[in-house]
Order: sequence, then C-alpha cells, then structure tokens
Amino acid sequence: MQVVSKHQADLIVMGTKGLSAIARVFLGSVSTRVVQHANYSVLVVR
Repeated sequence: MQVVSKHQADLIVMGTKGLSAIARVFLGSVSTRVVQHANYSVLVVR
C-alpha cells in the first residue's frame, strides 16, 4: 500500500487466476487479501 500512497493512486487494478474454492482455501488469494485490507478502491479483473 506504500506504492499506492506514494503515487497518489485512486484505484488499484489487479488480475486473478480464478482459483477454485478449495485451492483458494489452501493457497489463499492475493486479490482477496488486497480487497479486504486496502483503504483504496480495488478493481479485480478475471
């Protein structure tokens, strides 16, 4: 999030691999974590 505030960005754009629910449980999802913890708007593209 330091990069976002450094560049004064309004939106974070991320891609996702579209993991299955089981894979997400074991591997986790970076995009899900960012959406949950970001103080900025996040657009996730599949």
